[in-house]
Amino acid sequence: MFQEPGRFRLTPEVLIIACFALANIVFHLLLPEYGYFRDEMYYVAIADGFSFSNLDMPPGSPLYLKLFLLLFGHSLKVVHLAASACGSMVIVFGCLIAKEFGGKKYAMVLTGTFLMFSGLMIFGSLYTYDDPTFVLWTAVLYLIVRMLKGSDQRLWLVVGVLLGLGMMTKLTILFLGLTIFLSLWMIRERSWFARPWIWLGAGIALLCALPYVIWQGGHGWYFLSYATTYAGRTTHASPVLEFLWLQVLPNNIALLPVWMLGLVLLLFARGWSTFRFFGYGYIVLCVTLFFLGGQFYFMMAIYSVLVAAGSVWIEQWFDRRSRAGSPRLTARVALPAAFVLLSLPALPFAVPLLPVDTLIRYLQPVGVNAGVKTEDRHITDLPQHVADRFGWEEMARDVAAVYHQEQDASPYLVGVTTGNWGEASALHVYRTEFGLPEPITGDGWYYFEALRRGVFPARYVAIGVSYARLQSVFEHVELRAVFTNPHCMPDENNNSIYYCSTPRFDLRKYWIVMRKMDSGFEGILRSGGVDRALDYFHAQRSKDPGAVLFSEEQMNSLGYAYLNRKQVTEAITLFEMNVEAYPGSFNVYDSLGEALMADHQYPPAVRSYTRSIELNPGNENGRKKLQELKALMAGQAGHSP
Repeated sequence: MFQEPGRFRLTPEVLIIACFALANIVFHLLLPEYGYFRDEMYYVAIADGFSFSNLDMPPGSPLYLKLFLLLFGHSLKVVHLAASACGSMVIVFGCLIAKEFGGKKYAMVLTGTFLMFSGLMIFGSLYTYDDPTFVLWTAVLYLIVRMLKGSDQRLWLVVGVLLGLGMMTKLTILFLGLTIFLSLWMIRERSWFARPWIWLGAGIALLCALPYVIWQGGHGWYFLSYATTYAGRTTHASPVLEFLWLQVLPNNIALLPVWMLGLVLLLFARGWSTFRFFGYGYIVLCVTLFFLGGQFYFMMAIYSVLVAAGSVWIEQWFDRRSRAGSPRLTARVALPAAFVLLSLPALPFAVPLLPVDTLIRYLQPVGVNAGVKTEDRHITDLPQHVADRFGWEEMARDVAAVYHQEQDASPYLVGVTTGNWGEASALHVYRTEFGLPEPITGDGWYYFEALRRGVFPARYVAIGVSYARLQSVFEHVELRAVFTNPHCMPDENNNSIYYCSTPRFDLRKYWIVMRKMDSGFEGILRSGGVDRALDYFHAQRSKDPGAVLFSEEQMNSLGYAYLNRKQVTEAITLFEMNVEAYPGSFNVYDSLGEALMADHQYPPAVRSYTRSIELNPGNENGRKKLQELKALMAGQAGHSP
């Protein structure tokens, strides 16, 4: 394989690579399971319902998973087979990089061992769209190693295909493209920019991503907007010291000396000057991700290069000692064995190894997340990547019980809706087992999928949606059950399950504006102002009483934007329009009351807050404001002549 390109030979190197790849897969498949992770269910749902007419998110990861689901059926182990196969491919490329660096069999054994117990470990038992991305990153890095050693520059065409597939998998591969571009300018191979192949590779990458780009452009760049708001809602921005710590602990602290050695070699060692690109590339990638707010695990793939370099140096050190008369065979065996032993204490944090109650006790001395934080969601006894595997089946069972109760009692079709894509994906995964219909939600891929299916019944079982929001859409909202689980994420615990009926307007029309308000209304608001937008609203409602031009949340946010700019009269008009559109929502009256109060229109403000409390007796803010208004009105009366 290595001596004669293009012809396969079963060499010891091939056997080493194959053994590590197989061992990685077997290890993860033999582990116990906690349950589906939130993201895993999402990709299963997208894979099952995949359509090129809905490219809300890059299709690479769902299509990769779909291949495994078609070949082996639907189960959590199949999902983790897909995940661990990605980890094995990263190990393969890491070993090949070590070979290209001049490593022999021992260097490949070290590289395989180190990578198997690196930060990639967690992704072997947790499928996200990062898994295939790691493979593509590592494959690109391997090809660059080949070209730095003098291979044909036409390999840039293959790099272009891989980068294109990466953009069709996760757009974070653009960080790799930027790193390649900047790092090449720092070395003598900057002359490659004068040749056509690197530019043709870039063109191929863009061409591969074109279908996704075209779809996104035709749908308001929805995924970019969603990713931005998702990052703002959940992801954790790290200060510099925390960012550096996150390069150490999640990547296995026992591996730190190895990859740091590799980084020093690639940056400074004279004998490694051919590969200086990777030392600079690591620094560029670190700085880029820190300042752009990228997650630490986006860098996982580049550690395969650093680890390979460190492994080769260790092998060469042992070889020099052997030539000096000290074979050190025991040390050669002891080094990887000691690394594995030192890695074992961190395994329960990375993979489902311990029973959950034991895991909670095990984590207590170091803290729930041991300083590793990727999201700003509240956690309790378990880290997010563990807690998000609990409760989904039980939630689906509770929803199914309410659904069957209502569907059996109703001659009309009953649907199921959720507050986010995680809940919807759980109901999808367990829909066959519990006899549920396909769920809908306005979150993520499901928004466009609901429009594509076009089925909007007038009755729903809802979970994860607030009573206030449901009340603004349906005439009748009744609490049926409450889902609880001791180990799930806190923001999914104690979720109310409602039965909703009699929509206040056409649900399909409402669904269309959930993402973006009516373009005609928005255009007139921008060009003609609030008064003309109000006229347009009334004109459309006179033509079609069921017209829906905006969601309650959109108009509420818009009203507060005007209010914060001290344009109180315009804010009042917008809030009044929201009241007219959503008279069943307590929140629209609450917001209108605030604007009226800011304009010193106290009696109308009292009426507005009073109506808000009638709709939602639990509105403590409204009660507080009423007390303030009574005091203000009493003060006015006291100062009257």
